[in-house]
Order: sequence, then C-alpha cells, then structure tokens
Amino acid sequence: MQAVAAENTGLKKNTTEQEQQLTDLEQLAQNLTDYAKAASEQTDEVRAAIGLEPSGLNVPDAKGGPFQPWLEGKHLGDGELNERFSRLSTTLYALDEYYVEYLSDTQELEQEVYDWENSAGRIPDSWPLESYKMSSSFGVRVDPFTYELSTHSGLDLVAEYGTPIYAAGRGEVVIAKNGSAGYGNYIVIDHGNGYETLYAHCSKLEVSQGDQVEKGQLIALVGASGRATGSHLHYELRQDGQVINPLILLP
Repeated sequence: MQAVAAENTGLKKNTTEQEQQLTDLEQLAQNLTDYAKAASEQTDEVRAAIGLEPSGLNVPDAKGGPFQPWLEGKHLGDGELNERFSRLSTTLYALDEYYVEYLSDTQELEQEVYDWENSAGRIPDSWPLESYKMSSSFGVRVDPFTYELSTHSGLDLVAEYGTPIYAAGRGEVVIAKNGSAGYGNYIVIDHGNGYETLYAHCSKLEVSQGDQVEKGQLIALVGASGRATGSHLHYELRQDGQVINPLILLP
C-alpha cells in the first residue's frame, strides 16, 4: 500500500509538471504570435511609407492558455492533454511556416527600401535660389540681345552677384564647364529617371564633373558669364533630353 501510494504521488507530481510545461509552451506560442503580429504591422507601416501594398501575410492565431484545473487536486485527462498538445503543435507548425515567408518578404522589403532611399530626393523639385526675381519664364519671349521673338528654354532668376546656387535634387554632376559662349560657366546634374537640371551664367562653380550632390547642396554662385545682360541664374529642367517647364516640378 505504501509503495502504491508513493507511486501515485510520483505520478501526480509528474502530471503536474507536464501540465505546467504544456502551459509554458502555450504561453510561448502566444508570445511568438504577438511578436509576429507586431512585426507584420511594422513592416506594413514601412510598406505604406514607401507606397507599397501590405504584405498580405497572415499571422496564425495561437490557441491555448494558462492551465486552470476545474477542481483543486484534479488533473487533465489524456484526452484533453492530447487535444491541447495537438492545438499547440498546429500553432507552432503554422508559426514556423509564417516566419519562413516573413523572412523572405523582409528580404524583398529591404531591397525595396534601399531602392526607395536611393531614389528619394532625386526629383528636382526645389528652387535653386533662396531669394530671386524672375525676369523671364519658360517659353516664347523677346530676346534681350536681338529683340526678336525666341524660345526661352528655362527660367531666368535675377539675384545678386555671388548669391549661392543650390542643387534642385540629388544627383551626379555630368557637366561642370567654364567659359562656354552661351551658358557661360554652367553645371548639369543628372538626377536619374530621365531628369537633368542646368544652372548657367555662374560666377564660380563649387563642384566638379563626377561629383555626387545632395538636394539643397551648394553647387555654384550666381554670375553674369556667357550670354547674359546682368547677374542672374538661367535654370533649365530636362526630361529624357527635352527641355520642359521647371515650374511643373517646383512648388
């Protein structure tokens, strides 16, 4: 009798320990599910910020919960234990599949973010001067030298000699030339996506061909070099090699 009682006590202890281990595993599964949901929400926020659709990954719902015996001293029967283990196994298997898909999706998202960061700031949509007066707009005008109607390929922005000129967008300086007959000292920046900007009649160039510049970076100083009647900046915007009105992009 004493041996049987001792055995029963040992079995009850083992059962209690197993039930607690099961409860701990169920709580772990719930925690993993919560982490997965939080991670999915964060990645979807990143996607929205760069203009992408949500990932569409579905986080599996964890099943289970803390062990609550229905009566003190009673333990779960084999049937209920098996059911809980089955639910736990299903949840963990689904989480494993989810994390494999999530890892692949995250790697693709990292590339999307890299591409987005690389293109951000490249659109030439900021004014190259902080203070100016526009003397000629884009289009047909009376030429200041011949007094005949001619096509003006950009904007003439009057400013004091030596006024700082800033890059309208991130890009690479593809031309930085001094002494041309028409543009005088001028710069051309390639912004990618077919966009180029040109800054002419400068008094001094602050960048060289091949330089990488950021939006708002100082690139030159206003002057009157080349074919100019006075101190001003001639600013052009080109798309796929064709001049277009810079006001299309400027705020």
